[in-house]
Amino acid sequence: MRTATKGTLGVDFSLQVVSVGLMLITYVLGLLIPGFIALALLVQFIVGVVQVMSGLLHSIRFKDKVRQQYTAFALFYVLGLILGGSLLSDWGMLGFFVIFVVLIPVGIACWYCNLTYQDWKAAPTKVNGDVKHQYVGQEDVLDDIGWQ
Repeated sequence: MRTATKGTLGVDFSLQVVSVGLMLITYVLGLLIPGFIALALLVQFIVGVVQVMSGLLHSIRFKDKVRQQYTAFALFYVLGLILGGSLLSDWGMLGFFVIFVVLIPVGIACWYCNLTYQDWKAAPTKVNGDVKHQYVGQEDVLDDIGWQ
């Protein structure tokens, strides 16, 4: 079974950090400036597309079980949002919207970003053709200057 390389996970994580960071910034601005909520929702949609594409890539190319479950869950979640939103009356829409369209997807996006970071951290590094694995507790160059 192939595993994702540190380079692939690094690119994936970089995309996750930029998109999730932008989403969180636009939501904070949306709390201060009402017009930014629409922009935040658009950015959240883009984050969702980026993360589902990432999940599909890792599911198909690398047979990653966690990402296979994530991708299936994400697709069913969107289907549930469409069906659930159409069944609610107007008075229940605000609560439904805040919980199921904003809070839960933002939490899932942050979780997926962390999952990608953890996989990147644990991925083997090739140095001069040799594969070196990072293990928890293994010393790092940055430990010498007090960075974690």
